[in-house]
Formats: sequence, structure tokens, C-alpha cells
Amino acid sequence: MNIITIKNHVYGLLSSGGLVIREPLKQQEDGSYALLITNITEQRQDNFSKIQNAQCQMDISCTSKSATDCLTIMNQVVNIVNQPFVIEGLNVSSNSIISSTEDIDPVSGINTIMLTVQINYITRT
Repeated sequence: MNIITIKNHVYGLLSSGGLVIREPLKQQEDGSYALLITNITEQRQDNFSKIQNAQCQMDISCTSKSATDCLTIMNQVVNIVNQPFVIEGLNVSSNSIISSTEDIDPVSGINTIMLTVQINYITRT
């Protein structure tokens, strides 16, 4: 399934960039931030041929008590995600950040930034 290949590719890019991605169900380890990849979806456009257009979307979020740490990490993510993707076996036509959301909880002091990344590609059936 292409969605797993794409998720693993993005995970690898972020990890090779020096970022630590946390599994969603694991408890927060000691660290200055929690970086998550969640809400991964794939949509295909059936056009009755062997070639299909497909789109994968995922949310990448960072949570930290420090607004500076959160912003620094997400700037690194933006720089990595904005590079052209070359994924073996997939013809990636474009990848982009389609939305950005920021939240600061004044009570707990926790800062969260979330990006929604969209990857368009062509697949063969």
C-alpha cells in the first residue's frame, strides 16, 4: 500500500534531519518537544485505466512548553517537507503544505503547531 511507503519516507526524511518522531500511543519521554505524524489519509481518483491519480495527506504536529523550541522544530519540518520527494515506485508530482495551525494554551503553557502536508502522485494498478 502506498500510504505506508509515503509515511515511512516522510518519517525517514525527518529522522535523517535530526528530528525525533514520537509514536502516537507512547508516553512522552524526556525531551524538549513531541513531534507526531498523524491523520494519514489517501484518496484515489479512478479513471478506468491502469494509471490513477492519488493524493496522500498527513498532519505533522509539534508540542512543546517552549514556543521557541516548537517554532524551531517546525521550521526544520517545513524545510524538509518543501523539498521535492523522490519515492521509489511512485511518481510524485507535487508535495506541499496546505494548512498550518498554531495553538498556545495559556493555562498549561503548552504550544502546538500542526502542518497538513499533501502529496500528489501517480500510481499504476
